[in-house]
Amino acid sequence: ELQDGVETRGQLLISNRPSFQELANMVGCSRETLSRTLKALKENGSLRVTRNTIYINRLWE
Repeated sequence: ELQDGVETRGQLLISNRPSFQELANMVGCSRETLSRTLKALKENGSLRVTRNTIYINRLWE
């Protein structure tokens, strides 16, 4: 089950991370497209993904 994100230290933390396939289904794209997008976001420092958590750096006001 996807839990609500928690904001801390300028990051949004989403724990109990769903699989990439589940995330792709949620946003309506293929797993491959999701993987490419996440890779680009990781490379520019926008997010970090671990086994159980997604860390999204705060880019909003």
